[in-house]
Amino acid sequence: MLEDKKISNSAESLSIITQMIQSAKMDIRAGSFYYLLWGWLIILILSGIFFLEKFTQVVHTEWLWLLIIIGFIVSAIYGYKQGKNEKTITYAGRLYMWVWLGFAISYAGLVFLLISGEQYWYIGPVVLILVGYATFLSGIIIKFKPLIAGAVLFWILGIASWFIQNEFTYLIQAVAILGGYLIPGYMLKNKKENESL
Repeated sequence: MLEDKKISNSAESLSIITQMIQSAKMDIRAGSFYYLLWGWLIILILSGIFFLEKFTQVVHTEWLWLLIIIGFIVSAIYGYKQGKNEKTITYAGRLYMWVWLGFAISYAGLVFLLISGEQYWYIGPVVLILVGYATFLSGIIIKFKPLIAGAVLFWILGIASWFIQNEFTYLIQAVAILGGYLIPGYMLKNKKENESL
């Protein structure tokens, strides 16, 4: 009778551990929403700036960057709703959140410094390198190689766009977003629907 109790407890323990692992996987894979949201929003902005600078006489195309406010609002609402639905927050989920919060704070400080020094051309390359770091850490945390490869692409194209100071730098940055956010984001989303990480 005592042996049956132990087997039952072992089976229950294994079941609880399995549920915790599955919960952590679902928690992290839900992040595909953010890669897709930010990927499409930033490609829209970069394409808009490229088009305006290449084919029009518009001088202050940087105002298009104000569209990222939409991304912050949508991200906050989505994150709030997701947080209400989660029963537990995993360590990996918490670490993931802190990586991207750290990125957002670093991004805001960096953009402020570069704008105040009127170094507009350097914002894109530096942000790509910074995004590469956060994307790399995210790929490591969730053990998802396409994000790690996306991070490498961010680093390479961030460095390349540093040396191209004309409207074509926006196209290079858009390619970085495509390969670093959108492709891994869709792969992560499909993995979410089809299989576990």
